[in-house]
Amino acid sequence: MYSKRITPEDIQKVYDNLQDPNRIDNVIRSVRLAFESLHIPFNDQNKEMVRDFILQKANRILMQGWKNITELPLSSEEPSPFSQREFTQDDIKKLIRNTNSVPLLEKAINCTINTLEQNLHIRVNNEWIIDLLTRTGKKTLESAERKDLDFLQENIKKLETEDFRIDSTWWKEIVLPEGIKVRINPREDIIEFLEGEFRGVQHFSYDAAVRETQKAGKIIADNNNWESIIKRLIPEIVFGSDLISTTTYIHQKLGINLSGFQYSAMNHVRGHGKVGYYWTSSPYPNSNFAHYIVISAKRVEKINTAERKNMFAVRCLKN
Repeated sequence: MYSKRITPEDIQKVYDNLQDPNRIDNVIRSVRLAFESLHIPFNDQNKEMVRDFILQKANRILMQGWKNITELPLSSEEPSPFSQREFTQDDIKKLIRNTNSVPLLEKAINCTINTLEQNLHIRVNNEWIIDLLTRTGKKTLESAERKDLDFLQENIKKLETEDFRIDSTWWKEIVLPEGIKVRINPREDIIEFLEGEFRGVQHFSYDAAVRETQKAGKIIADNNNWESIIKRLIPEIVFGSDLISTTTYIHQKLGINLSGFQYSAMNHVRGHGKVGYYWTSSPYPNSNFAHYIVISAKRVEKINTAERKNMFAVRCLKN
């Protein structure tokens, strides 16, 4: 290897090595393994960034001998299955975990430094390799997040932005036990809040929800609709556990009303202002029960079942 002073022999050796496809293949193969040890996929985008990196560092040496190269020989290295498949949320977690592991990071850096020295006679330092890994890792995350955003936007568009409700003009007005004024329909299986933060929000028994959404030609969101949207919108969510983030409020991101629920139309409102209860349309074998989801500012409970006579809000899919 050359010392701090680069000789004409060093320059010529670097130039000759860069014309050898086998040496380029060796470098690409070794760098791919280093990347994948950190769970960074060696896809076309990242492969091109590595080739640009090699060209840049090579020309820093060649320019001292008035030489220059503009492109590298094409590599015959076949892409790995990992680099070709879709990058998932689990992959994102592994990438973040592995790139924060000092032993794995040191091993990947040393592997990249050694292969450049041994095959191309190009010496690089740790900082340059860390910068390369940082840029390729960031690009990978940005690309994955962009796909998630596209998926999210597609699915969010499928979900109505407001709770389902029907005309209550001629319903009877009553006062619930805690003093909240509501309207109640003639069948006494739908109520509408008439005051406070949730004025206009309606609660339905499950049978009322099915009956009225069918009349309106609407479809109630099912278990999969809710779970897929929530997971994509808030990747760190663990159903049944509090969200660690101090800045993310789940109900606000989803546009959920924390209007609580009732055991029946005339009963107390439970969790009013604290939690939102929503029926889902996923079928349940017991005809007396139906699925529902509970959402609050910092928590989404695992989807559960309740008696159909309970009064929950309803969110539909767009037609």
